[in-house]
Amino acid sequence: MVLRMQMKVVMGRPSLADEEVKPITFRLPVSKIAALDRRAAREGRTRSEELRLAVDDRLMKA
Repeated sequence: MVLRMQMKVVMGRPSLADEEVKPITFRLPVSKIAALDRRAAREGRTRSEELRLAVDDRLMKA
């Protein structure tokens, strides 16, 4: 008797969240993007990490 196990192969980077995530796109003035990038660099984070923190902070105050 031969047992076969099926494994799900997941491509790409591991998720940063415990739930399904979807990408979003929005526009910012170039000056705000530059300020965002400076802050992210100063804090040792990526642009995406800095944006996630900003969104989380805003939602916590809601």
